[in-house]
Amino acid sequence: MKTRTHPIIVAGTLMGVLLILILALTSINYLVLLRDKINNVDKRDLAKVVILHKMGRIVRERSLRMYAMYVSEDIWVRDEEYRRFYGLGRDFILLRDELMRLGLEPEETQIWDKAVDIIRKTEPLQNSIVEKLYDGEKKGIGEKISLEDLPQENQLLQYFDQLLYKVQANTGAAVKQAEHEFMDAIRLLAFLTIGVISLSLTNMFFVRKRILTIEGTLHDEKELAQLTLENIVDGVIKTDRSGQIISMNPAAEHISERAAREGLGQTLGKVLPLLDIDTGQTLSWAEFLADLSGTVMPLQRYFGFRRSGGEQSLLEISVSPIFTSGGSLVEFAIIFRDVTSEKKQADEVSWQATHDPLTRVLNRNAIITAIKEAIGTARQFNVQHALLYIDLDDFKHVNDRYGHPAGDELLLGICRVMEDCVRKGDRIARMGGDEFAILLLECDLAHAVNIAEKIRHHVAQYGFRFDNELIRCSGLSIGIYTINARDHDWKSVIERADQACYTAKRQGKNQVSVA
Repeated sequence: MKTRTHPIIVAGTLMGVLLILILALTSINYLVLLRDKINNVDKRDLAKVVILHKMGRIVRERSLRMYAMYVSEDIWVRDEEYRRFYGLGRDFILLRDELMRLGLEPEETQIWDKAVDIIRKTEPLQNSIVEKLYDGEKKGIGEKISLEDLPQENQLLQYFDQLLYKVQANTGAAVKQAEHEFMDAIRLLAFLTIGVISLSLTNMFFVRKRILTIEGTLHDEKELAQLTLENIVDGVIKTDRSGQIISMNPAAEHISERAAREGLGQTLGKVLPLLDIDTGQTLSWAEFLADLSGTVMPLQRYFGFRRSGGEQSLLEISVSPIFTSGGSLVEFAIIFRDVTSEKKQADEVSWQATHDPLTRVLNRNAIITAIKEAIGTARQFNVQHALLYIDLDDFKHVNDRYGHPAGDELLLGICRVMEDCVRKGDRIARMGGDEFAILLLECDLAHAVNIAEKIRHHVAQYGFRFDNELIRCSGLSIGIYTINARDHDWKSVIERADQACYTAKRQGKNQVSVA
């Protein structure tokens, strides 16, 4: 019996040792693979995040270079901006190639394809604009920038932001999946260990020690992922399903002006109160989160945020619900950034593209757009509008006698007088030189004549002193044309009002003529 038992014990021991060795080697190898997987995912996705941020900055920088060429009259400045513009394009291509080398997930590819479609539209448009500006041609460029390029650029930047969010979300999902796989490996290891624990406590101790070592390594990798989150420029707040804050990254603390220790456990409304950008009314976070509780689609919108100093900033906010694999809502991820300066730059570009820089009234392109809209409403709703075409009588005499500074001040003063004489919704534009146009919306002929006479009377009373001399406008020649349902061409509308103005000037100046 003893002889037979010994081989069995030896065989059992050897089998136990072999099983433990197999279990240990398999577990160690699998956990090392999990560690490498997380490490590779973190490094790759962190590189993708950096590349996408750089590409977004290049998109904005190219537009700024193009606008610098538009506003500059210095050919050397235009030449420098021209070279910088195309240099940024080459940098963008290199970043694009690097991004493709890193690879995109299917959902990321869908967003990238949308961004590429816009790039294919904006690249030839921007190149055409830059080439014209390089040749000194600016006619119609402002309208192309504000009406064609800027909307597409904003859409492209939104796609980049969506892609950044998707990359970050995929990184988090990969880390969670690896953690789930790690826990599955732990459970399998524990189950097998129960069967062989009596064979070799020493081997079990070794396996356990090795597991703890790898577990610590995985913990370090997880902290690296958390460090990446803490160093991105976007604010990130995570809440539970009721909207109470459970974490804030440093960017969120900076933007909200609330430390994480003050925000944890608080509601979003206390830490990040939002305002409607149109009405200024405080908005309810609870309503937004309730609307999102049954959808997997993120909500992305712009909101106002009043800082501690009283100034209001503009925030771009994306809110995404987070569900378990079983479909239960567990958390919300709020990602936001301050876009105040970007919005201010875009508004400034848009304003300069539609306004006269001296008088600050609308320019010719802007009033043409307004006339087109007026023709459309006249035909659709059968209403009347009126167009006043105004020419300053003998304005050249002021420039010749007193100089252009006096002439410019006279133009500014007359514009302010005209603004006081028209209604709030009416449009005043400088057509060029000493010619102006005023679009009176929903205004019949009799009312238009009264407004024209009022303008002529008040301008005649306006004057200012320049070098101890009183300077006045000798009069206004005003032509009036009423826009109705029969009109369909903006050029003919302006021509008829201009002809009526010419008639007033030919008949003695300083009077009103109706087309």
